[in-house]
Amino acid sequence: MKNIVKLMGNAKIEANLTFSLEDLDSILSIRFLVARLGESPRFAWWDKNLDATDLDGGGTFFRKLLPSDDQLIGEISAMEAIVSSAKDFEWKKLKDAKNQTITLSIFIAPPYLESELSDRIFHLKRFPSEISSNIKKIINSSAKKEELLEEFKNISINESNPNTEGTAFGVKLKEKISSKDISVSHFRNLLSAISLKKGEWSFPYYE
Repeated sequence: MKNIVKLMGNAKIEANLTFSLEDLDSILSIRFLVARLGESPRFAWWDKNLDATDLDGGGTFFRKLLPSDDQLIGEISAMEAIVSSAKDFEWKKLKDAKNQTITLSIFIAPPYLESELSDRIFHLKRFPSEISSNIKKIINSSAKKEELLEEFKNISINESNPNTEGTAFGVKLKEKISSKDISVSHFRNLLSAISLKKGEWSFPYYE
């Protein structure tokens, strides 16, 4: 799918994207939300001491490191850090499971999609005025656990309960998908399969 992407101020150039900008933002919203829920002040999925986004933790550091009028650059940079930690956590789980391979999880996606998501974050950091209101709510350093859980509910409420199966390292969604056919709905299904249990990341994935 071809999309017009604003890359340099008012200049527009045409870029080939597999996902629309709206879909990329939806996927980022899910990643950012789950990453924040997994920090130590909430469900401690990644590291018992990891708190990169809250004002009482690393959020203040990123705001000072990357100051801006609305603090959005620092906040989205903090999200990059916590998503990276969550991604590392999932890769370690796969390595411990004898290098098990998967098609998709919330933090592990095919290279083409990872590239588009990275480019989208880079763009939003350059043009923070284009950050959607939904992403702003999720990355807000002042957001409370209850607010994040409400957003979790809002995103997953319209999705049917996916058919799942417990495995040695996570929760497998039984639907078969191809790396070429991934959509936002697959990420929403992954979100719906998460168990909100403190200290235990359920690791939903498509094989």
